[in-house]
Amino acid sequence: MERRSDIDRVKGFTILLVVFGHLVARADPSGVGWYEPLRRAVYAFHMPLFLYLSGLVAVLSGMALAPCAAWPGVAQARARRLLVPFFVMGTLIVLGKCLAARVMVVDNLPSSPLSGLAHLLWHTADSPALSIWYLFVLFFVSLGSMVWLGSMVWLGGWPSRLPALLGFFLLLYVLPLPAYVYLDRIGTYAVFFGLGLWAGFLGARWDAFIDRFWPGFLLLLL
Repeated sequence: MERRSDIDRVKGFTILLVVFGHLVARADPSGVGWYEPLRRAVYAFHMPLFLYLSGLVAVLSGMALAPCAAWPGVAQARARRLLVPFFVMGTLIVLGKCLAARVMVVDNLPSSPLSGLAHLLWHTADSPALSIWYLFVLFFVSLGSMVWLGSMVWLGGWPSRLPALLGFFLLLYVLPLPAYVYLDRIGTYAVFFGLGLWAGFLGARWDAFIDRFWPGFLLLLL
């Protein structure tokens, strides 16, 4: 895939938003009344934007329409890129919080290292490392989309298969999924990955649309 400087810039901007959202973990800064409303506004779109970009890149890289024979290799590569960092970082966060709690106040402290590791994967609403949920969710959403698009050949080309996938993601969005194994996060954010797929498949037509109407979108965002 040819590197896209526009995607790199948006990713960098979104990472800055993530950092901004995590500047304050416990209480709002004293006398700074604008911080919490601004943080809520940032949280309303920065993770959907990440999922959208991931869907777009999945098309541009060819992963979204990978042939069935390539699926095992794609799954292994995605696991190395997403699941391995998720479990390594999650374990370090859980153990680090348990150790740090002996000398300082720690947010979202697990009752024990074992319970923290269990919540990392199972009862994920209480995960001590909830900040890295994106890695786990992206792994399953991206592979699930690839399998869907590759197996629904009876529907025809992607213009027929993608709307069905988006419809399924919308169903997940409105369903009250439980906070186990990040199902609630998958349901909330998969549709934005699907929109990124759609933009990627539209290609130059979508780019031309954005180039023409981006000022209006910016005004809506503000």
